[in-house]
Amino acid sequence: MTKASLGAPFLMGVDVLLDMGRTGTNVIGNGIATAVVAQWAGKLDGHPAPGLDPPVAERPAVASGKAPGVV
Repeated sequence: MTKASLGAPFLMGVDVLLDMGRTGTNVIGNGIATAVVAQWAGKLDGHPAPGLDPPVAERPAVASGKAPGVV
């Protein structure tokens, strides 16, 4: 076997790891760019999107003896 035939599997194995790094970098970069553009356009206000439940700490306490959601 030649050196070239032994190097191909090594390069293919290393390329998988490098591809994961490139993909992670792209995902993080796209997320940061989206946040920067949203902030620049004034659309990033820190409030959750409409229709989402508020965090548990911000939900009103249940005053009646009924279970939440029971009318």
